[in-house]
Amino acid sequence: MTTHYGIIGCGMMGHEHLSNINLLDDTAISVIYEPDAGMRKTAAIRAPNAVFVDSLEALLDHKPLDCLVIVSPNHCHVDQLELIASKVTLPILVEKPLFTDPGD
Repeated sequence: MTTHYGIIGCGMMGHEHLSNINLLDDTAISVIYEPDAGMRKTAAIRAPNAVFVDSLEALLDHKPLDCLVIVSPNHCHVDQLELIASKVTLPILVEKPLFTDPGD
């Protein structure tokens, strides 16, 4: 059975996660949300079969989707986690830090 990954963010660390996921057996990078066109272009090299979407909501609607990797800018993590929690229940790996404001 293949595990289908959704990736949020494809900067330097996002590309590292794409490479590492590609080393795992029975995995597929199914859907990616990356707003920057340049980063999408380079991510497509590492994940040629992935669907690129224009919003986090569209990523969460994508099927199949078994888990998420959040590799967006640090200040985005809390808002993204809150949106995800309001829509789906999935395993999530969040690239550190989890939050940047101690109030969060």
